[in-house]
Amino acid sequence: MALSRAHRVFGAAEAEPFGISSDALRQRAATGGLQRVGRGWYAPADRPLTWTHRVEWATRTTGGVASHRAAAVLWKLEGFRASKPEVLVPFERRVRPTGVKVHRTRRWSPAGHSERNGIAVVGPAVLIGQLASYLPKVRLRACIDQLIREKHLTMATLARFHVETPLGTPGRAALGEVLSQFVEDERVPMSDFSRLVADLLVAGGLTEPVLEHNFYDDEGLIQMVDLAYPNQSEALAIGLDSLSHHRDRATFIGDRRARNRLELLGIKVLLFTWWDYTDEPELLVAQVRKALSGH
Repeated sequence: MALSRAHRVFGAAEAEPFGISSDALRQRAATGGLQRVGRGWYAPADRPLTWTHRVEWATRTTGGVASHRAAAVLWKLEGFRASKPEVLVPFERRVRPTGVKVHRTRRWSPAGHSERNGIAVVGPAVLIGQLASYLPKVRLRACIDQLIREKHLTMATLARFHVETPLGTPGRAALGEVLSQFVEDERVPMSDFSRLVADLLVAGGLTEPVLEHNFYDDEGLIQMVDLAYPNQSEALAIGLDSLSHHRDRATFIGDRRARNRLELLGIKVLLFTWWDYTDEPELLVAQVRKALSGH
């Protein structure tokens, strides 16, 4: 029938426009014309019921999106196999379909959702946040690598998701540790890190800083700093530090000599790390604001 061609899984609401009542659906299921997926939900009888049918039914009957292990399978992450459907729903939605694991969230955000194989699913960044709550860090890193390699995710997007996740959220600390490893092995370019911090400062109500600004004195170029407010009454240079940048003696010494030259010119210098950005973003913004205010 036309309804079967239009929907892989459907309920009474989809059947009504076709003039098919709930009783008619039940009768067709009883005679083998349809397959019952869940209470009040059906699928065409021309092919066997699959795990995909079950997951689609779970999302549609709850009004949620596939999440956690189910989402990992839909995103085709290596090492995940089809198991009990898992869905994410808004916190206030009280639904418990038989055979479905339901997760509720106070941070429901359709903008963070996607679609895979016609099924509503959490987006890659949200999925990584969920997996971080129970996966070993080595495996979590492999999942991030795969999603980036397949161009479903960028480090910048994942870093923004992490910094916007409230402290204490399950998996946040583990994800932060894995992200810091990407920074240390330079998988996150410093230019991307600079952009993330610049966006954070703007979101905090400050004017946009200049990226990769050169400061000079009478001897010539002092240093190119990651971010700067060069045109304030008291100029400010912001450096973004990574352990990997100081693994050789020459770089370590050169950075400190450059900082001394900046200070002698009356240029304030603030240094921040990846952990400042991810774990104390409000403090980072507050310190920059205080430096710019001259106090």
